[in-house]
Amino acid sequence: MADDLTPLPRRVQWWRRTKNQRRAALTTLKSTAAALLVLAVSAAGAMLISYGVYQVYAPAGFVVGGLMCWLLLWSHEKDRGGSR
Repeated sequence: MADDLTPLPRRVQWWRRTKNQRRAALTTLKSTAAALLVLAVSAAGAMLISYGVYQVYAPAGFVVGGLMCWLLLWSHEKDRGGSR
């Protein structure tokens, strides 16, 4: 039953879910928060690298920024298992 993804009726509150459902929801929340944190840190790092290169030579900063965005998107697709 832990893999059942049908939503509970609205009258069933959070605390009335089974222990396994609460544990699965908490695990999903934690993994999603960790993924978003990694994505935010990666994007911030890419922005800082791009800005640093921009300070040296402006056109190169835009090129590096584009490459960093492409690399971030590629690594995200690779983590998801996409084959685009």
